[in-house]
Amino acid sequence: MVRDLLIEIGTEEIPAVEIDEAIESFCELFKVSLKNNGFDFGEIKKFSTPRRLSLIIYNLEEKQKDKEVEIKGPPASSAIKDGKLTEQGEKFLKSKGISKGDYFVRKTDKGEFLFGRKIEKGLTIDEFLIANLKKILSSIGFKKLMRWDDSGILFSRPIRWIICLYGDRLINLEIGKIISSNKTYGHRFLSKGAIVIKNVDEYEKKLRENFVIPSKEERREIIIKLLNEAGEKLGGRIVLKEDLIEEVKNLVEYPQMVIGEIKEEFLSLPKEVIETAMESHQRYFPVERDGKLLPFFVSIINTIPNDEIKKNNENVLIARLEDAKFYYQEDRKIRFENRYNMLDDITYQEGFGSIKDKIERMKKLIDFLKVKINFDFEKTLKALNLCKLDLTTLMIRDGKEFTGLEGIIGYYYAVENGIDKDLAEIIREHYLPRSFDDELPERIESAIIGIIDRLDIIYIGFLKGLKPTGSKDPLGLKNSANGIISLLLHFKIKLPIEELLEILGNIFKNTEPIEDIKFFFNERMERYFERLGIPYDITDAVLKTDANEVYKALRKAKELMKFKEKKEYEKLIISQKRVSNILRGLEVKGEPDEGLFCEEEEKRLFEESKRVEKDVVRYLEKEEYDSVLKTLLNLQVFIDQFFDKVLVMHKDERLKINRLRLLNFIREIFLKYADFSLIVLEGEKDDKRNNNK
Repeated sequence: MVRDLLIEIGTEEIPAVEIDEAIESFCELFKVSLKNNGFDFGEIKKFSTPRRLSLIIYNLEEKQKDKEVEIKGPPASSAIKDGKLTEQGEKFLKSKGISKGDYFVRKTDKGEFLFGRKIEKGLTIDEFLIANLKKILSSIGFKKLMRWDDSGILFSRPIRWIICLYGDRLINLEIGKIISSNKTYGHRFLSKGAIVIKNVDEYEKKLRENFVIPSKEERREIIIKLLNEAGEKLGGRIVLKEDLIEEVKNLVEYPQMVIGEIKEEFLSLPKEVIETAMESHQRYFPVERDGKLLPFFVSIINTIPNDEIKKNNENVLIARLEDAKFYYQEDRKIRFENRYNMLDDITYQEGFGSIKDKIERMKKLIDFLKVKINFDFEKTLKALNLCKLDLTTLMIRDGKEFTGLEGIIGYYYAVENGIDKDLAEIIREHYLPRSFDDELPERIESAIIGIIDRLDIIYIGFLKGLKPTGSKDPLGLKNSANGIISLLLHFKIKLPIEELLEILGNIFKNTEPIEDIKFFFNERMERYFERLGIPYDITDAVLKTDANEVYKALRKAKELMKFKEKKEYEKLIISQKRVSNILRGLEVKGEPDEGLFCEEEEKRLFEESKRVEKDVVRYLEKEEYDSVLKTLLNLQVFIDQFFDKVLVMHKDERLKINRLRLLNFIREIFLKYADFSLIVLEGEKDDKRNNNK
């Protein structure tokens, strides 16, 4: 029999930021468990609100198919004697429920054994759920779990009800102290009492009738529609921030809208301050026209709107804006550039001095970079003295929800104090990008400060033993490394990270973390390149030789990606793989001796490889990476002829070593571009991918 299965887990309000991941995890875990247990089923539909995680599994078989299984028993020598079962053989059949007519002997690698056949009855869906649902629920990856009664069940929030319907039939389950039923609950305030669900088909309809939109996608569409309507009504547009919309859709079950007003006196505050006051705690949406804020906000609420809700929302925002206005007025009593010595009073990291100490360290790095990169050194130094001053302000130091405005507040205060606009922009920009998809700075001076700022954070993090492990990254070092990579790529900066790390090691008088940080950067570059669409094996190949220079590594990887489309690609890779394979595990030193070449093929290979090496070096200096690949390809025919005609592992030790030195010479030429032996060709065993599974 095939029917649809409904499972709803009703809870207290789950944190909005966890709902999307939780329903995806619930669905995937359930799907995998059904497949592993041999159940046939169709589409799975997901529903999630703050108070429920639900799945409908369509066309689900009521029972697994029965299957024949073979069970290995004792050795045949002890189970059968004179063609009859011994007592040991009979005990085996009886213990496994196998009839006497269903045994046989099979020869294995370890000898002959008694085997039995029997039909194993398939589980019913009821038996499957009783055995697996609790395990599935406990495997959902919530960040925090809680225990709310003495049953020992752990979940993100207390479970209050469970629906489990197979078609119109109730499946009896017990999770902790909760027993399944065919009853759900609608909106916490707009719906009254339990709602009976007679069959799976009426689930969505009954929830809608009781003020619950169970689809998160539909709630999102409703919210965007409401916000757009509000913007049009107010003669502007709503500032639609994706993260905020995604969060708000998981805060409500029945989205409605309230339009509130902002007092004119607060509109003189920086735009970002007002927006932050709206968004950070209240989840209000600002309204703007031509880039300027209008005196309104829109709030998505979870009930029918009324004047009291509107007034309460306005009052909460007023309280936050009054705090911001106080900070703003007090901060402006001190000239912005006069705050530098106040940085001495702000501890950067325990044991590593103040923010002022950090700025002084950064100056040493900038002094080193002035001969490496083309940028305005004097302007950068001036900006560096200003870029952290807003950390001393009340707005950032005491404002709590405004701490994310570092740099932005500094920009406004600098402009108000008559500081050059370009310097003010560097103050704002040096924090960019704040995330992978964030905007990037326009000025290279901002990038220079941003790179060394983040590098200082990373170095201290490793000194303190706080390097990222799994999901733990207390100092946000992964994000800092991603920011450095983004800046190096965006501005095409050819900067060896290792040199900056060595300077920091000298400043801190501790070079121990350098190797760990280099490995960490390598990992971040792998993940970063992956997001850019570069296959991991090509990334590995170029990072093996250019992990220290991000921009160069990406250029090489992209050129390899283009070359991959050509028919010669495979020939290029195979050539170097043949060379690398024979050298694997061997330590070969020294140059080949031309006087020891006996065969014409090794002579030609050496002559051609010397010519190719010169061309490769020349093209690399000019960064003509396509020409490098074409030049390396010229060696392919000579390498093939060498392996076809020349015995490398000759019994004459001198000839063998000389030929290995020749191959090592060729490998070193290839390695000037990448380690092609790490590239996986179609049909090859993918060891790294298999190990990661």
